[in-house]
Amino acid sequence: MGSKSRRRKQRGQPKQGPTTSWNGAISIALAQLGFAAQSGVAKRVADALIQRGILAAEGPFIEKNIPLCDLIHTAWDMRLANKSHEPDQQYRMLLSHHPRSAQALERLQRDGRHRIDIKALLQEASMPSAPLSCKPPYPPIVGQQAFAPILNIAAGRHWDHLFPNPQLGARQLEAYLGPTNSGKTYQALQALKALKPGEHGVYLAPLRLLAIEVCEELRSQGVAVSLVTGEERDLDPQARVVCSTIEMLDSDQHYAVAVIDEMQMVADEQRGWAWTQALFELSADRLFVLGSPAVEPLLTAFAKITGDTLTVHHTKRFTQLAMTPQAISPKALKPGSIFVVFSRNSVIRWGEYFRQSGHSVAQIYGAMPPEVRREEARRFRAGEAAILVATDAVAMGLNLPAHTVVIGEGEKYNGRISAAVPKPLIRQIAGRAGRYGHHDVGHAAGADAAIHRQIQKALNKTDSAINFPTIFAAPTRTWIDRAMDAAPDIGVHDLLVAWQKTLKGSDWFTCMDLTETLDKAHILDTLAGSHRLSMAERLQILTAPVDVRAGQMQHFRRMVAAILEQRPHHSPACSGTRAQTEELESDYKHLSLYCWFHYRYPQFFPEIHRATAERERCVQQLIVQIRQGLKRHCRSCGKALPAQSAYGICERCYRSQRE
Repeated sequence: MGSKSRRRKQRGQPKQGPTTSWNGAISIALAQLGFAAQSGVAKRVADALIQRGILAAEGPFIEKNIPLCDLIHTAWDMRLANKSHEPDQQYRMLLSHHPRSAQALERLQRDGRHRIDIKALLQEASMPSAPLSCKPPYPPIVGQQAFAPILNIAAGRHWDHLFPNPQLGARQLEAYLGPTNSGKTYQALQALKALKPGEHGVYLAPLRLLAIEVCEELRSQGVAVSLVTGEERDLDPQARVVCSTIEMLDSDQHYAVAVIDEMQMVADEQRGWAWTQALFELSADRLFVLGSPAVEPLLTAFAKITGDTLTVHHTKRFTQLAMTPQAISPKALKPGSIFVVFSRNSVIRWGEYFRQSGHSVAQIYGAMPPEVRREEARRFRAGEAAILVATDAVAMGLNLPAHTVVIGEGEKYNGRISAAVPKPLIRQIAGRAGRYGHHDVGHAAGADAAIHRQIQKALNKTDSAINFPTIFAAPTRTWIDRAMDAAPDIGVHDLLVAWQKTLKGSDWFTCMDLTETLDKAHILDTLAGSHRLSMAERLQILTAPVDVRAGQMQHFRRMVAAILEQRPHHSPACSGTRAQTEELESDYKHLSLYCWFHYRYPQFFPEIHRATAERERCVQQLIVQIRQGLKRHCRSCGKALPAQSAYGICERCYRSQRE
């Protein structure tokens, strides 16, 4: 037996193949609980658990270190008990009456044991195959006949029924299309700076970080600018320019100049709807569209159907991008380089490796608060950190003058499986190498020969063309109004399902991914009094930034309940100086969610100053921890793990669980 097979056997890691798949394990666990052995049930449960980050796609343990059967027993006990959703009461009940489930809960990270809504997850995932004694957690979806009035309304699949903008046909579209580091943003900002008295402008960014960066750039040149994102407001009474995240677009405002950045995001199934909405709904005299050359077919077709005037400018990189002759191994990485991997654990593991090799290190990953990312980027730019270890969170939105970008992994988890890193993402990441005014040439490389070849192939390709109907759309205001006229008593969940059906087979749009939105819609529909909110209010609430992996669904439920019950909701707090990194990041997200609700319902979320201060505490503590060196900790006992450990649990806890 080879060394790799021995290690796999010693660690309990399953071999790849159908005999050790999650489906089989879940089928056995469900059978023990009395679930009907119906085809497809196990797969639905596995998909739901993996998608929510509770089930590890590649290992034999639940992400929070609960054996699968224990997790389902826990959910089953919680369902039968049907007790209060208050965490402390629920946990005490389990300790007293369900020792097997309590034992499973004890193996959760101590400070995070209540952050997983296991009951709702398992109930939803197992529908419709639950035992007859168990009521489904959400009202059943209405039948096809209930959708008929909506599906037959005039505002159907055609673009002009969905986006009746009277400004269409009168706008001047100016597209600046090219790779990264080619000056696209510069051209648009010149137009914003040249606004005449009485004119207004808007810059729509894909990320809060980029909105802040552009806001600060304009302010440094004497332009009065307001910043508006989902979780913050920095308003200047004199401002005639707004820098905003694209979801915050005010389509009722007319602008002399509007800028849509990273237009290729229109093809993103989670967020692409916001770019579609901006393209169709913006009321502007001049509309600057910045992005990849892949969107040119879409813009050409768009101008043809709407009558807008289109001028396309193709931009080229200011600095040359070249592949290194061969791969660059981590031990050969030089100061001023970015090392890119595709998970938080990998960032922490490699960061520790480079520190032990004598380098100062900055680290960036997606779950990191934007303020911390900015500070880490500043340290790298200033030379305080020799090497930046990051995920693809650096692909856009940060000024990072690196002479070399090395990609250290060839696969990325896409929410379902680990697959080859998409070629457009490779091109976006590699394009961060070299910065005008800093380097004449930027270099890209892989950490080994296979990844190096993968990058070379990606750079030799161009992005696939984006056009109708592969762009994504969310329910539009016109469609919602007419749908409510046709079916005034419909719930928000069923309205979204009707939208999915409306766009099925459309020649113009594809329905956005509604998976997590439908989860939130289920919660909203089942809360008492939700019908008192207008449909527009309910749909707005569904856009709240809820991170399912961070266990925010319960926080979301409580905040929505506060609105419906018309009572104040207190701000969460930062866990404190002894909190681990994951707790601080989770606290930051909870506080950001509170801030989001404050800006929509200030009367029920009044503690904005406290929330902002607590969020800043999280940021400062995270900055301190990163400078001291991020550590990964055992999910069971909290002990620091070795730098290059590929597991989320220490050897001692692993052995104790196997006994």
